[in-house]
Amino acid sequence: MGKNEFILVRNATSHYMQSHIIREESGKILVVDGGTRNDARYLLSQLKAITGQAVPHIAGWFFTHPHSDHMHCFFEIMETMSDEIEFDAIYCNFPPADYFGISTTQETVDRFRELAPRFADKIVTLHEGDVVSIGTCSFEVLYTPDLSITENRGNNASTVIRLQLGEKSFLLLGDLGLEGGEALLRRHANRLKSDYCQVSHHGQRGCGREVYAAIAPRGCIWTAPDWLWDKKKNEFRFDVNLIEVEWNWMRELGVKEHFVVHSGDVRIEC
Repeated sequence: MGKNEFILVRNATSHYMQSHIIREESGKILVVDGGTRNDARYLLSQLKAITGQAVPHIAGWFFTHPHSDHMHCFFEIMETMSDEIEFDAIYCNFPPADYFGISTTQETVDRFRELAPRFADKIVTLHEGDVVSIGTCSFEVLYTPDLSITENRGNNASTVIRLQLGEKSFLLLGDLGLEGGEALLRRHANRLKSDYCQVSHHGQRGCGREVYAAIAPRGCIWTAPDWLWDKKKNEFRFDVNLIEVEWNWMRELGVKEHFVVHSGDVRIEC
């Protein structure tokens, strides 16, 4: 038997993104998001190296939400490298077409639906309360898009899962916003406790402090590029560096371990 491993995949460019590879002990592979189009070749190279296969076989590909820095990597692979990968299932929950209106988020959903006939039999629409097992790992769906939330629709459309991998648990928030975080807390406050937490929205402008207090993680996973993590003024041109706000929350909550994407690929053995 092998080992369980959660891999935080580095960004291939300076753009923020989210990409994880999960390997469970029997060798099955789960991918979470993937990043931008420019991240596609690197992700594929890592999958080949991890599996030892020229054409990596992915047991499941999970999408948190339809934003370009999470899903366009998958599009690039499907459009230009589809003969270099195989997968059994795609797990997601995207709102109906009219929810996002005219937006880049809707364009991402539209592109996914254009490609969908190529793998329609493999799409699994997730619902709150679902539990999915892949080999010896499993994930529970704690939140899917709440259509009553009209603020920050793109980020609040994130699906939230709690992954159990070996003896360790991971709470993956995607880009969930303040309102989605409040809804998650109302529904599942007593189910959020996890060993590790992926900090929402690359460490800034995501969930409120109360969500992280309920998770009470020993370690945080930050999908933040170097220019954001290094406390520079970011591209949104805020005068206050918002990632420092959430960093201070984690210090107050006693988080001891921090894993940051700009450090390169980071592996957590379970």
